[in-house]
Amino acid sequence: MVPSRLLPMALALVWLVGCAAQKAYKEGMDLQAAGKLPAAAAKYLDALDSKPTHPEALVALAGVAEEAWKAKLAQAADAEGRNDYTTARDKYQELARLQERLDQHGFLDFPVTVDALAKAKEMEEGAAERAYLLAEKQRGSGQYENAIAGYREAQGFVPGFRDTQARIASAYIEWGTAEAAAGRWRSATQKYQDGAAAGAVEGTTRSAEVYLALGRWNVTNGACRQAVRDLKEADRLVPGSVRADLAQASSCAETRVAVVVDRASSRDVAVTGYDPTPRLDAAIAERIPGATSDFVVVVDDHALQGPPKDDKGRLAVDRIVGARALRWDVVAVPRTTTERRTTAEADATCVDPNTQARTTCTHSFEMVYTEVTEARLASLSVTANIVTFTDSKILASRTFDLGARGDVTWVENLRDATTGESTWPTRSGATAVRIPAHVQEMLDAPRTVTADSVLFTEVTDDTADAVAAWAATTLDAETTLTDPTTLKIQPLPGLPAAPR
Repeated sequence: MVPSRLLPMALALVWLVGCAAQKAYKEGMDLQAAGKLPAAAAKYLDALDSKPTHPEALVALAGVAEEAWKAKLAQAADAEGRNDYTTARDKYQELARLQERLDQHGFLDFPVTVDALAKAKEMEEGAAERAYLLAEKQRGSGQYENAIAGYREAQGFVPGFRDTQARIASAYIEWGTAEAAAGRWRSATQKYQDGAAAGAVEGTTRSAEVYLALGRWNVTNGACRQAVRDLKEADRLVPGSVRADLAQASSCAETRVAVVVDRASSRDVAVTGYDPTPRLDAAIAERIPGATSDFVVVVDDHALQGPPKDDKGRLAVDRIVGARALRWDVVAVPRTTTERRTTAEADATCVDPNTQARTTCTHSFEMVYTEVTEARLASLSVTANIVTFTDSKILASRTFDLGARGDVTWVENLRDATTGESTWPTRSGATAVRIPAHVQEMLDAPRTVTADSVLFTEVTDDTADAVAAWAATTLDAETTLTDPTTLKIQPLPGLPAAPR
């Protein structure tokens, strides 16, 4: 028995179930009137799922159950007859579901002449076979992308269908070979790798062989940095297979840079007591590696005094980054003073005139003060050049003018705006005064301007950053070539050629 407190909820639930069943029944009637018997039967079954004793749905389903089953079977058979195996599979699966639902409600009381699930599986086999045969035809005509998609479609119908995985792998290899024949080498390397991922192990070696050929061609034609990238790909695919070629290309790709810094005269050293050249020299040399690629290597400027080439005939220095400090100075910026106002608060003891009770109260009042700023400004002017080591040809030149400023600001003559008193609290009964935090900070601030040595260090380092960033564009300039249309593909050193 339903407890009285739950009776309204139970009645509401019964009402909702009845509404859902009636709605499904009416929709079934409309579909039946339109001649859509399978859809109508499904709606009557929905009504009975909600309310198994729905009288109208029971009568209606009894009248259409067999005809609806036959109509769904006819749909599946029609698709099968047209070799539309995908649709036929779906229709047979729908037929199987209809049979199951009819049986659940006791309406499968007519002869069932077909195994719907077996037919659905048969249609999947047919769809897979059809996709497979089409893929074979496309592959034979060089439509590799479509063929691979077709093999995968067959796998979607029947996992592991025939030899589809092997066919996908070999299709990628054939596709890569076709791309190589057309001179699309980088596309070929990717297709070979896709083939390897699909199971054609020779794809890895073939891709590495193409990268080796590209690397050797680029070295021969002076595009050494691209050669390094290609040979690194070959080494990634088959580790250790191209060591000698990679070492040769890396040496060729390397740009060796020496940094030389001097100054125009000693006058500014005498004036400022500071010589920027040692720090500027070290800072530029330190920053160039961070601003450039791994191909740029900074060498000690002593290399300029040694043999021009190493024992392998490689230049000791390729480029010289030269910088000359033209002038540098530090000046005091004229002191500035500004009169400002602010609001302060004072705690006091107040007396209620009526009760004579004492309470703590807060007064706000205006204060004035003088804000004082002093600064020093360091400046450095440098001209920089990038030249070739062999013939001193200037590749780039630029002048840099940078500065560093050190400021200090403090407060003087803080006073009551009304009384002019600077010793406070002076107001009657005041026990504490609070001023704004930013004013307090300036009151507490040290009154010492940043040291000249610190400013010169800052401007020197900023100049080094600017020179290194500017130099990177020229130092990292590289020869770029369009890949050749023909290449001599050779086996990886010490390894047999990939199967063809």
